[in-house]
Amino acid sequence: MTEVIENGRDGLIVPQRDPVALANAIQVLLRDADQRLKLGTQAAATIRERFDVDVCERLFHSALRSVVDAKRSFQHSGIRSLEFT
Repeated sequence: MTEVIENGRDGLIVPQRDPVALANAIQVLLRDADQRLKLGTQAAATIRERFDVDVCERLFHSALRSVVDAKRSFQHSGIRSLEFT
């Protein structure tokens, strides 16, 4: 989850299988409305920036284009096959 959430910026990360740490994080959020609002607002912005359909489509198209270009380049190189050992 740390690939998506930055602790203290757009969420709170607690160690796996640590119910005490989870309870503490929940208590922090229950007691601090400003912190809840800040984390929630930033989390929504992060999701829009990183996982927006248009952004994902552009990234996928770019990756696909790279694969197609690499294949074309390989085909025009005159190499018949690659052997990996």
